[in-house]
Amino acid sequence: MAKLRVGLVYGGRSVEHEISVSSATSILRNLDPSRYEVWLIAIGHDGSWRLGAPGTSLATAMKRGDVVVLPPTPEANALRPVAGGDAVGLDVLFPIVHGHGGEDGSLQGLLELAGLPYVGSGVAGSAIQMDKEIAKRLLAAAGIPVTPWRSLHAHELARDPKGLSLRIAGELGLREIEVAVLGNEEPEASVPGEIRPRRDWYDYEAKYVDDSTELLVPAPISDDESERVRDLALRAYRTLEGAGLGRVDFLMERATGAFYLNEINSLPGFTEVSMYPRLWEASGLPYPQLLDRLVELAIERHRRRAALETTFRPI
Repeated sequence: MAKLRVGLVYGGRSVEHEISVSSATSILRNLDPSRYEVWLIAIGHDGSWRLGAPGTSLATAMKRGDVVVLPPTPEANALRPVAGGDAVGLDVLFPIVHGHGGEDGSLQGLLELAGLPYVGSGVAGSAIQMDKEIAKRLLAAAGIPVTPWRSLHAHELARDPKGLSLRIAGELGLREIEVAVLGNEEPEASVPGEIRPRRDWYDYEAKYVDDSTELLVPAPISDDESERVRDLALRAYRTLEGAGLGRVDFLMERATGAFYLNEINSLPGFTEVSMYPRLWEASGLPYPQLLDRLVELAIERHRRRAALETTFRPI
């Protein structure tokens, strides 16, 4: 059987560029070489796309790969070198570009126009999950308990960023429970996990740099609490048009056992120690098989959408 040609998209222009590279490193290491031919699509800090052939390292593709473009037309759904040469057709893309331009619907819109299957939520789902205020309003309207929140304008934050952050943290409180979700129409929820940061604020450093942050998998909560938070995660995932994968983050009120949804991430971190793959590992789905399932879900979703009628037929 011919191997699937997978395009692994990583990097990007956001502050999470390096995290994306780390996620891509783990994904590349765990994609089964007997099933997949992996092409690297490195997005630089400047937004340029560079292509690395199978066997190329992520760093080499980022620095010296051929600059390519993806035409936004289904008839030409292949990467084309800017300097000329043969186009490279792919069967499915695995984007692991975090933040702006990667999980906000922008990249997904381009892939939809190009007619390429891709891992993760679509344009609408990605956009609303990235906009935390809109997401909370939709979740609250659906009857899902959400954390209290404050929307800040840039000029407010500029006056006193650290002081404002600490005041809000004191108002809202910190203790986090996370659930990984996998699937399209019939999603499944993993066992919950708990994050216990040692810092006052669970910021970039606490999340990605500080080794003292504890990740407890499964979370030390009761079976009843586990069932309730998993059910809430699935309801929220469906409400915000989740597809493929998502990590649903909650804050738990220990005194009452109540859960309040904080956010959904449509493209969570994917290093081997990241919470999303760790939660599925604890739920009985090892990392390589998790990647297989995500690729299958991407192709399944694309086939269903491709079967929709796009031409008016008079009765």
